[in-house]
Order: sequence, then structure tokens, then C-alpha cells
Amino acid sequence: MNQLNRGHSKIAHRLPLFVLAVCLVMSVSTEVAADERLVIIVNAHNPVEMLTLREVRILYENGLIPWADGTQVTFFDLNITDGARRKFSQTVLKQEALWVHRDWIQKKLNNTAINPPQMLHSSLLVQRRVAQHPGGIGYLLEKDLSMAGVKVIATIE
Repeated sequence: MNQLNRGHSKIAHRLPLFVLAVCLVMSVSTEVAADERLVIIVNAHNPVEMLTLREVRILYENGLIPWADGTQVTFFDLNITDGARRKFSQTVLKQEALWVHRDWIQKKLNNTAINPPQMLHSSLLVQRRVAQHPGGIGYLLEKDLSMAGVKVIATIE
């Protein structure tokens, strides 16, 4: 067995342990009240003014789609323990956050991940990164929106 196959084999054996660890971490996750709204944000200079939830889902699921002006889309995700991440995954992607995360891990292991989201650990970091990247897109709770350099293009009840 060559080095590459041995590396994949080790990773495949560790995947169940990783999933178990994620489940344990999720037990201390943050919660989002049902009435808290999420907002989808993009860089303030992005020419897009509005997207439907369907369009947001297409962007997140098909990482290669560029913005209308040709700028490469850069996705920013919150940690899977974040309540806003879980609400986004359930409402927009129609899957549990853990399963979305697992799918991206599987794609990375299979070398099929094209432009995966960058996972960040706070709403402030999501806003900062979206403001820094012309093609940036992210989401957060509306109440956490606090920075210039980004604009809201969709709201999720």
C-alpha cells in the first residue's frame, strides 16, 4: 500500500471518532430563539442587492459559482456549535449543521471539495472577513450585525 492510501486509511478510521467528538461539543452549543432573525451579508461593494433563500442555497451548495461581476465567491461559516449556524443549515440548506459539516469533510477526504466554506468562531469574525473579501458572503444573527463594510442581502425569519 502506498503512502497516500495509508494516509486516507488513517483518516477514514479516525472519522467516527471525529463525529463523536463533534457530537459531544454540540451538547454545549449555543441556542437561538425561534424569533431571532438571521441575515445574509456580503461585502459592501458587491453589486448584488438581494438574494432569495433558494439562491443562497445554490451558492453554498455549488461553491464554484462566481458573483455576476465575475468575482469568486468566498464563503464564511460559523462553527457547528453556533445556534446561528444550525438555524442557517436547517432553514437554508435543509440539513442539520453536523451533516453539512460531515459532507464537506467527506469531500475534502475524496479531493472533491471545491471552494469549501471557511469556518469561523464568531459573528464578529464573519463580518470582518466578509468586509475584507470582495466576494465574501456569510450569515449571522441580525442582533449581532455591528460592522461597516458589509451589507444585508437576505433576512431569514
